[in-house]
Amino acid sequence: MGLGLIFLAVGIGMEYRMKVAPKTEVEIIKNEGRVMDESRGKILVDVGGAVEKPGVYELEVGARIKDVLVMAGGLSAKADREWVEKNLNQAGEVWDEMKIYVPELGGVLGDSSKRSSSNQTISNMINLNTASQGELEELPGIGPAMAGRIIEYREANSGFRNVEEVKLVKGIGDKLFEKMKDKISI
Repeated sequence: MGLGLIFLAVGIGMEYRMKVAPKTEVEIIKNEGRVMDESRGKILVDVGGAVEKPGVYELEVGARIKDVLVMAGGLSAKADREWVEKNLNQAGEVWDEMKIYVPELGGVLGDSSKRSSSNQTISNMINLNTASQGELEELPGIGPAMAGRIIEYREANSGFRNVEEVKLVKGIGDKLFEKMKDKISI
């Protein structure tokens, strides 16, 4: 009987609270691990490598990679145009603090005889934004399922802004990140 009175009292209290307490609407906003002041409407993108005018450019939110390449004066004569064609989605949306690097022909990424079948550099760094499923599986602790989750996250979030963002992928914590941090880039 004592327990029943307690439940009755709690129930009445909850009913009273529901009627008296101000109603608050909560809106859930999907952040996806990115922080950007979209109220400004401006983002900064760093463009380097084989472009005519490397530098940091301010663009409107929603700008595309093609837009920032135009602002950077286009590809230089030394640009590895084959690499750009295969690996750089010029229709892709840029985000705040993004880095775009266009390699020179025979430069850091090497010519096609030096380059692996992937987007790896000679130093074996794996680019989280362009690596294939197989390349991601070469990372320590990354199997087929985890590589798939990395690709899903990348596609859902228009790429990674920095290497630490990979920790937002389900199953990648600090320990796993420590194992692979020296082998990944963006």
